[in-house]
Order: sequence, then C-alpha cells, then structure tokens
Amino acid sequence: MLQRSLFLVVFLVPRLPLAQPINSVATNHIQRRMPDRLYEKRGLVKPPHFVYALIIMSKIAVIETGGKQYVVRENDVLSVEKLGDDMKPSAKIVFDKVLLVDDGKATRVGAPHVSGAKVTGEIVEEGRAKKVNVIRFRSKSRYFKKRGHRQPYSKIRITGIS
Repeated sequence: MLQRSLFLVVFLVPRLPLAQPINSVATNHIQRRMPDRLYEKRGLVKPPHFVYALIIMSKIAVIETGGKQYVVRENDVLSVEKLGDDMKPSAKIVFDKVLLVDDGKATRVGAPHVSGAKVTGEIVEEGRAKKVNVIRFRSKSRYFKKRGHRQPYSKIRITGIS
C-alpha cells in the first residue's frame, strides 16, 4: 500500500536594504533570471525572488471582450478578438464591461459589471494569427480533408483605468 506524504515548501523572500535602490533594468529580468555573475558584471542589484508587493500596488482591472476576460494594467499590450472592421490602428477604444477594479487600496467587484468603471485603450495593430491546420481523416476509406484557419486579432495598449 502506498502512503501519501505531505510536503511543506517554505519560500524565503530575501529583503533588500531600503538604502539600496532597485535598478529598473534588473526588475525587468524577473521572468527570466540572469545568472548571478551577470548582475555583478553589469553593476545591477539582484532583484528578490518574489516581487508580489510591487505587483499589488499597481492599478488593475478585469475586462470582458470577445467572450473572454482579461486582467489588465496601464500600459499593458494584449491581443484580443478582432473588435470590428471600422477600428483602425491608433483608434481610441473604451471598454465598459469592467468586472473588477483594484487601485491598491480598495477593490470594487461588479455584479456582473462595475457601474461607472471604464478602461480606455488604443489599437496598436490588427492582424491574423498563425495558421492552424485542421485535418479530417478516416482510414481505409480515402477520406482526407485539410483546411487552414487564421484567427483575426486586435492588439491593444491600455492607456487608463478609471
């Protein structure tokens, strides 16, 4: 009989002294860590392993568009379903279907939408995603169908959350 064990993993969060500034170039490398020797070589401060406090302070919102929900911050660039034929790059757009707004101090949750909340953005580009090949095949019957599909999308930069 197999026994299941419970493992408790504790993550230690290193703290930087307050007098030592965090270099913005070093904090951009949190997603893909640089080797320790490169921080010393470039004269950067090694960022902490866990930067949850920096993320919480930014203003976030959850919007709904194209049947999907997206967590957005200001200056984020995200790909959403194509918004319409009349939308051109550098056009302004307002998302009224805001499900949640958090400014770092208070959180407003809608039922289903937050009244009076808006997320503004601008269209950066419109395009079509990589081709997806759809193949239907039945063995021993000479049945083979192949079709390609490219999903249209709009790339949007979030300019403001209110």
